Amino acid sequence: KLLVTPLHHPKPFALKASRAMLRAALILAITLSAALAAAVETCPKNAPPGSCSPPSLADRPRGGEAEDEGTSLAQLRPVRSHIVQGTDVCDQHSECGPKAGAPVSTRPTPGKTSPYQRPPNATEESLAHLLLDAQDDYEQVISAQRKMKPASCDKPPCSSQVHIQLGGENEIVVSFASKLPLSDCHAQVVFWEKGHAVRKRTATGMAETYSSLNYITGDWMWGDAPMPSPFHPDKEAIAEQMSTYDWAYYGNDPSRHVPHIWKNITVEDVAKITYPGEFGDYWNPGNYYFSPRIHTVVLHGLKPDTHYEYMVANNHKVFQFKTPKGEARLVCKRYPFRVGLFSDLGQTAVSAFSMQQMLKWSPEVALLSGDLSYADGYGIRWDSFGNLFQPLAARVPIMYSPGNHEFAYGESFVPYSKRYPMPYRQSGSTNAMYWSRKIGPMHVISLNTYDSTARGSDQYSWLKGDLESVDRTSTPWVIVMMHAPFYSSNAAHLMEAKVMRTNMEDLLYEHSVNIVLSGHVHSYERTHPTFANETCACGPVYLNLGDAGNREGPSNTWLGGNDGAAQPAWSAFRQSSFGIGKLTLQCSEWATFTWIRNSCYTNGKPDFNAANCVTDGDDSSDASDPNDFIWIERQPKCEQASTRTCKFA
Repeated sequence: KLLVTPLHHPKPFALKASRAMLRAALILAITLSAALAAAVETCPKNAPPGSCSPPSLADRPRGGEAEDEGTSLAQLRPVRSHIVQGTDVCDQHSECGPKAGAPVSTRPTPGKTSPYQRPPNATEESLAHLLLDAQDDYEQVISAQRKMKPASCDKPPCSSQVHIQLGGENEIVVSFASKLPLSDCHAQVVFWEKGHAVRKRTATGMAETYSSLNYITGDWMWGDAPMPSPFHPDKEAIAEQMSTYDWAYYGNDPSRHVPHIWKNITVEDVAKITYPGEFGDYWNPGNYYFSPRIHTVVLHGLKPDTHYEYMVANNHKVFQFKTPKGEARLVCKRYPFRVGLFSDLGQTAVSAFSMQQMLKWSPEVALLSGDLSYADGYGIRWDSFGNLFQPLAARVPIMYSPGNHEFAYGESFVPYSKRYPMPYRQSGSTNAMYWSRKIGPMHVISLNTYDSTARGSDQYSWLKGDLESVDRTSTPWVIVMMHAPFYSSNAAHLMEAKVMRTNMEDLLYEHSVNIVLSGHVHSYERTHPTFANETCACGPVYLNLGDAGNREGPSNTWLGGNDGAAQPAWSAFRQSSFGIGKLTLQCSEWATFTWIRNSCYTNGKPDFNAANCVTDGDDSSDASDPNDFIWIERQPKCEQASTRTCKFA
């Protein structure tokens, strides 16, 4: 620090000289501050102790431990900052990465990557309090939506289903639903920087509605699924909707039935509809779903890494969010960068628990790789999901890729695209189902499994151009998300993405994609870096996270590898339970990833005793582990064709 002491002289020439000295000193201080900041930015890895790092490194934490519910402080290299002449300067340690012995993606080893060992001879008595707590959690979660305090507003019913997504640069997109006429509830959001409510701004947007033909998915629809939802429809209501006896007759004579249109559907008839179900009759208005008004409002001119508060039209609740960290000259302003990961969410008790866990972790952004509501063509379930999702999705920006449950059962991506708009035009895409965006230090690409992926197709050509445009100095991490996995050793949905992998895997490898997120298979699996069905040092790490809580239950049939191996060589960890993923980008070359189990499936229902449960029928070698942890290494050499290799160091 430069200390400037003012001089006091009575003579004019001395006073003038002192002012000149003061100006010179201030200029020197600013110059020194800029030089110091630049030196920190370019600090080489092999810098001698004390030249770029604090002289004492004794407080560096160790690596190798698994991450807990908060963050694994034992895994991180801290980045410190202090103030020098009013300028933020990062005092960085000269290295970022794991300690010796910690699990690392580019150093694949057989066996477990988590240090957890199942406690021997656990007794019912020793676990009694845990089981009781788990049952309490289950009952609380499954009834949470019913216990919520009613919203307050000027004209009930109040606006609801409030969600936020990232739009273009420095934008947040707010979506909310209203059942009032447009004249009584405009597409309007009032927002302000937290702590500065006097400087409120108002943003307006657009409102849309849509209609659809209900699809009746059978026995799973009314609570008979492996993981039942508390928001399932009533059989009597379904029977009434499907019946036409109250209007399908000639004139005013109910006895004169109109052939082929008159129907009197009973509860017994409804009960006979089994999975996969059937559409309602297109000519019966009782089978139509009419959406509430979906409002979409873009908030412009936001600052990165800043807390905001906001209110949607006709709802007195003050919501809040924090914008993700953006590009910054100082490394400590970019990292660490937390990213929540999940897929196949649904609206069960486990779904709600996964949402609560994600909200508690408070990531900069969350990525959900398909299968949101499991409405499956029954429109009102999009509304029940939207309300269940609101506590998380109104606070944390969430970005999506579409899944088969957004496509099949007559969905055809319509409710999904209206309610959860993605910034596809900003990335040069002509299709709302695939897009890309810079988010902090990562370039995120979302693909659509259920579109053409062949060479020359729009999606393939767009992906190729987008990958070629990535600037690794700005976004060193490249993450791709899609619904169906390229690599899975589970029997469920086996080979469904083979055509897409054949068409697009080379592109991901040639452009050194670091991580690929998927779902679809209702279990968790992580691979070693993989390419062309082999472990490969420069291949992506595949994270399959289709285990967030959907109603269909876990996929627990695992396949073996070649030559009698228990699992394929590229499969690093796999388990048929439920949980969420936590990705933390620690610096430009290292990230940590933790999968946290939140429940298993035992005796036909969720078991929230996550620390000790095992899903029935899960024969994987990792079945008992409550978490999985790995350091993921980004290797700049992989980004050059001349140095790209599959050989591990």
